[in-house]
Amino acid sequence: LAGGAVEDLIFSQCKLDEAKAAAIAGGLAGLKLSVKKLHFRSNSEIPASAWSTLLQALAGGAVEDLIFSQCKLDEAKAAAIAGGLAGLKLSVKKLHFRSNSEIPASAWSTLLQAL
Repeated sequence: LAGGAVEDLIFSQCKLDEAKAAAIAGGLAGLKLSVKKLHFRSNSEIPASAWSTLLQALAGGAVEDLIFSQCKLDEAKAAAIAGGLAGLKLSVKKLHFRSNSEIPASAWSTLLQAL
């Protein structure tokens, strides 16, 4: 798929962990110019370091819509995502964080400041 025209990738409810996320990140680097929408809904086992790896693979890409709903994000995971969003702020148009009640107020601020 690298260098292809894939625009929408759905990894919802895939029970992704650090190893799986690292494997996906390796593939995303070759797709970052075509992928516009990424769904990670209901992947609560992804650790903060893996969120960082996933989003860094997309830096400078074309992604417009990121879905993190029901991922049990906490302060560390939100901070990792915020770090990755900095490299995507020129392309991202929609962010979905539905049902992530574990994110504290300070982390919400960090996420929004990254944009």
